[in-house]
Amino acid sequence: MDDVSKLQKINSVARELMKHGQASSMEEAVQKATQQVESGGVLEQQPMQEQPAEQQPEEAPAPEMQGEEQPQEQEVEVQQAEPEPAPEPAPEMHEEQHSEPVEQPQPEAQSTDVAQRLAEMDNKINGLIAEMTALKDEIRRLKESPVTPPLKPKQAKEGQTQFKQDPAPPPPPKQEGEENKGEGHARSGHYKPGDVSVEKFFYYGNR
Repeated sequence: MDDVSKLQKINSVARELMKHGQASSMEEAVQKATQQVESGGVLEQQPMQEQPAEQQPEEAPAPEMQGEEQPQEQEVEVQQAEPEPAPEPAPEMHEEQHSEPVEQPQPEAQSTDVAQRLAEMDNKINGLIAEMTALKDEIRRLKESPVTPPLKPKQAKEGQTQFKQDPAPPPPPKQEGEENKGEGHARSGHYKPGDVSVEKFFYYGNR
């Protein structure tokens, strides 16, 4: 028996064992199929059509080939039955980043903000234009109306005093007795110069 036909026979027997539930895994099915093929409990496989494992004739393999072929067959079946590795879960940091996306300003919001600012600037410009127009009208009105120079403060006071001042009445004539009374001073006691002569106070005679 050549190696190719033996491998085909082992594969077919292993599939039948898995199909009928006689093996829990592909490795176990390969081991059982290899034992059956080597022990001669399986009939040989037809070249064109597979026959059931019970009807296939089996030839006893040479003892030298048993040790060489069995590890290769098991390795092939193990590779076929090996499950694919499960994808690793993403780190928590990536999950948080996906769960909390960064908010980016929308173009619609930006355009609305720009429009509001432009409207405010237009209102301010219109207000300034209205104020300038009012100032121009006031200046034009002042130029057209006649302007009288204001009176000086001195001239205004003189005019007021001229109209308000009245001539003062002449003082009454004083009498002679009143004039004599007015000659004395309060401190001198109304004395005459002869009453207070120096000679009366000092003695010039012999002692």
